[in-house]
Amino acid sequence: MRIAYSKEHFDAAISIDADLQDDIEVINKMIEKYCAGYEIVYGIHSSWKTDSFFKRSTAQGFRALCAFVVRMLYMIMLIFG
Repeated sequence: MRIAYSKEHFDAAISIDADLQDDIEVINKMIEKYCAGYEIVYGIHSSWKTDSFFKRSTAQGFRALCAFVVRMLYMIMLIFG
């Protein structure tokens, strides 16, 4: 994956889960956004109704952790420039 995300090898990379739970129908929409000039395009689940309680809980915890890390990195950048 590290090579796939390196701009020296490719212009763009699309990553989907190996369990095939991602909606491949939205890939064309994502490519359209990329061609429109967006550097980063990502998708999120619009509905969690079919997922188990465990999956919803762990996903929610992961998103909260990611948000926390981003806030901390932003604060570090503000402090240290």
